[in-house]
Amino acid sequence: MSTRKSSKRKKGVTIHKIAEDPGPSRGYIETHTEYSRQGGALTSMTTTVNIPPSPTKPGAERTARVASPLPALGIPGQVAALEQRAHPAEPCDSVWQANESAQSGDETDGDEGPRKKRKRIPTDPLAQFTEHIDTMIDELLRLEGLGTNTPMARLFPATLTDPRTAASFRVLETFQMLSFTAKTSAYEFLGALRRRTDNTEQEEVPDRYWEFMRMIHEWRHLRLLKRMGRGHDPSGVRGTGQGDCVVLCPACPLPDVNMPEDWRTSEDPWVHALFLAMDANFRLTRRNVSSDQKDPGLNHGYAYMVDETQFKEYLALFGELIPDDKSTCNNHDAIKLASIRGGRGFAASGLGTVQCSRHDMKRPGGSGDLQKGERYVNMDYFCLSTLRHNIPMMLVISYDIICQWSVNFVARCLKYPPNAVGAANPALDIRYLIPKFHLPAHVQKCWDSFSFNLTPHVGRTDGEAPERGWASSNDLAYSTREMGPGSRRDTLDDCFGDMNWSKAARMAATLAARAKDAILWRQEQVEAFLSFARTLPADLCRSWTTRVRQWEKGDSTKNPFEYENEEVTISAVRYELAREEEDNIKAGRVSVVHKEVTTSEFILQGLNLEDGIRRHLTEEKSLRPSATNLKKSSSLEEANHLRRRFLSWEELQRLYMPTVMPHRQSHGDEGKAASADLRDIRLYLPSEAHVVLRDLRERLVVRQHMYSSKKRYSHGTEAITRSNRKIEVEGKRIAELASRCRSIREKLVVLSAVRGDDGWRDTLKVLDDKDIQGLTTEDDRLMAVGARDKKSRLGSGKKRLTWIWYVVGPRKDDNGGNGTVDDKEVGDVDDDEWEGTDSGAGDGDGDGYSDGSVDGEGVEEAPAVHSPENDPALRVEFCSTRARAHRWQEECVLLDEELSRVERFWAWEAKLWEDRVGVLSYSAETVANESAHGVEHAELVKRARNAASVLASGKRAYAERQARIRKKLHLDAVVRHEGVREGLRDMVIFGESRNPRTMVERWGRKRSRPHV
Repeated sequence: MSTRKSSKRKKGVTIHKIAEDPGPSRGYIETHTEYSRQGGALTSMTTTVNIPPSPTKPGAERTARVASPLPALGIPGQVAALEQRAHPAEPCDSVWQANESAQSGDETDGDEGPRKKRKRIPTDPLAQFTEHIDTMIDELLRLEGLGTNTPMARLFPATLTDPRTAASFRVLETFQMLSFTAKTSAYEFLGALRRRTDNTEQEEVPDRYWEFMRMIHEWRHLRLLKRMGRGHDPSGVRGTGQGDCVVLCPACPLPDVNMPEDWRTSEDPWVHALFLAMDANFRLTRRNVSSDQKDPGLNHGYAYMVDETQFKEYLALFGELIPDDKSTCNNHDAIKLASIRGGRGFAASGLGTVQCSRHDMKRPGGSGDLQKGERYVNMDYFCLSTLRHNIPMMLVISYDIICQWSVNFVARCLKYPPNAVGAANPALDIRYLIPKFHLPAHVQKCWDSFSFNLTPHVGRTDGEAPERGWASSNDLAYSTREMGPGSRRDTLDDCFGDMNWSKAARMAATLAARAKDAILWRQEQVEAFLSFARTLPADLCRSWTTRVRQWEKGDSTKNPFEYENEEVTISAVRYELAREEEDNIKAGRVSVVHKEVTTSEFILQGLNLEDGIRRHLTEEKSLRPSATNLKKSSSLEEANHLRRRFLSWEELQRLYMPTVMPHRQSHGDEGKAASADLRDIRLYLPSEAHVVLRDLRERLVVRQHMYSSKKRYSHGTEAITRSNRKIEVEGKRIAELASRCRSIREKLVVLSAVRGDDGWRDTLKVLDDKDIQGLTTEDDRLMAVGARDKKSRLGSGKKRLTWIWYVVGPRKDDNGGNGTVDDKEVGDVDDDEWEGTDSGAGDGDGDGYSDGSVDGEGVEEAPAVHSPENDPALRVEFCSTRARAHRWQEECVLLDEELSRVERFWAWEAKLWEDRVGVLSYSAETVANESAHGVEHAELVKRARNAASVLASGKRAYAERQARIRKKLHLDAVVRHEGVREGLRDMVIFGESRNPRTMVERWGRKRSRPHV
């Protein structure tokens, strides 16, 4: 920044008095001397400029010095267009009034000596800047043609009339970038400049804070208009419409810009939906300083902030007519604070926004101030304002209070002036959802109706984009809260534009990284769903699939993801076992081997005996050496009792398991209970592993129910302590079952060596602690036994079932015998098996799904002995696993389309700037003749032609540079997307290539082509 003090003699300017009346067309002539430094030497250049007469005194002879507009920028050919205009004489008490404008004093004029003391008329620098803004944009573009190596001052004046303060372009560019990246305030930046000038602070450095604030405000506005091509538009700044100065999201659907020509007739309309997110920020407040009259701002809805004049007219008309509904959900702050003001001394309590949800980019006209919290009338205006700008016919809107806001949204829109949601656009399809992070704060009904995870055709969108954006813009609150209304809006517009440009420039790399991640998770979740589904009866999977599909279409109000208040209780388990025994007796499946002990009693005795041995070993391990004789004797008596029970049970085993006895004898286990340690006793029970795994799964579900009950009903130290004790007991049971499962597997290893059959190893794997996890829908708190690190937890879309939930127990075969089910290939299952059902195999239903899709290594199972039909945990897990697989498939489809949109967008913008180059590619002679038209002085004609030629060259150079940038971004997008597009369009599941747009289901179809 540079300044010059007022002096008694103005060097470099000589004024010539014209003897005859020059007439209104000629005015008078000034001789300007411009100084520049080249190679260390100071050179000068003298030019003559025609100055028109003052409009206040058109016929008077001028001998007094008249200030030349824009001397610091050096616009010799454009000066004639900048007349000195008169302004009202009333004082300008806004921040735009320059201190030097009100100064008065004696001055000298050339060699004529001192003139009379006069009082200057105060002028409004903002009004002058707005009046000559087109010329200033032209000057910035003219400098583009001269290049950065041209020895010019490149100073930006604080005022257009007689400036005494100026800042270099480099200073303004540096501060603007620091305000984007480090959120540096102007006060801090000027403090740093003062210390750079004199770090001892001994010299008095002039305070230029107000002048700098005015310059940076005008600089931000000029750069915004320049970058959006307003200097290349024949209509100029006055032709700028609302939203014309926005950096658009390259990946969002923009009709006639980056969407395919046939998008309106697409078979998958959900691919072309626009995702919007609404939110409010109560940190971006503004104190009640200044006013719109004193600080009206320069952006009148050109960018991201709504036009203040129209917004206030809307609030005055509808502010009291639109009431806020009472909450039927939890007590959300957004609703509770809607009737509370932002605080004493604040004009704005926060900032509301409606922005792109999938890419976190601000939308045109989607942001504005809040006066009394998050009122519906404010958020409605922001939403309808941004929907004016080029939207498709399908919207997905997320909002943390969407369950309340969406109820009467359409009804409110019918009361407003014509808008995109009202009666003028009945074809618009809108979906309402709640962001994933905010969803747990809602009631259960909202979880089922507004969840991104359960709603089809939304991919892996989370709706939390505004929250990520606030993290970056919150640091602006410390400087913008003290600004006037116009300055604050323009500053936020500039910062939001930088955020958008930064994200748009990295969009290709961001989407490519997301695509790589989505391809891996799609394969994992699809295979997990199909692997889990093959463990269930096929007819049950089909029934659940039909139910969830009806619910997704809105044909059923019975939510398959709900538990319907069904709980796992001990009484229910006992009743189920009694019913099972009754069915066996009625069916005659009872064989008498021992007249007092039945087969089931024999197995039950063996299981109880094994449990007793395991509990005794656990207690014995916890027995300390310093234990009393009473405790030691009790432990020894318990061990003797278990030995006697085993000897009696071993006699029964000779009857019910005769093939085991030769194996006992060969290994010396017969009669070993009398001398061996209890831990070496083996029972060799058949098929016990599946039972233990089933019990383990049940205990995991019970424990999660305990956690849910504790969280909901336990309050106070006593209740929480009691709940923790019960949970601890349940944890010990789970640990015992895990130990039992590991012990059984060791026994199976021995038995398989005798029979020569080890096919069970692929099913009954080694049980690790990390495998002991509950259902992903149930066990959200515990990721594994002993694992409580929050960083290791996964989101709901990345959860996985462990192998213990895939194991199928023994089932009856077609001949009525007992045995496991053999797997079949996918192609062995005919489509005709489901003929006559409502599955519609092989045909899509018009919503992007096709029921003819298939599972992986499918299997046609017979009905299970213990049917899971009435198990709500399995039903909810099946539906949730299916939903995760579908969301990742949809995410890959959406990403594939977004990659294409980005490439089309940059190609469109490159052509836009190339067209501007073509418009400017006319001869310099034509430009010169047009600029010199009506100018009589030969020297002025020459300079007008030269200036016009340089201006055209500068506009052309800037347009070519912008076109090159877009072409580079387009090429980068094409290169990055080549590596992931093939993976998005080819889904390989269990070695077979499948259509990625066909959502997988659990029943059969025709054989897919093998993946090569």
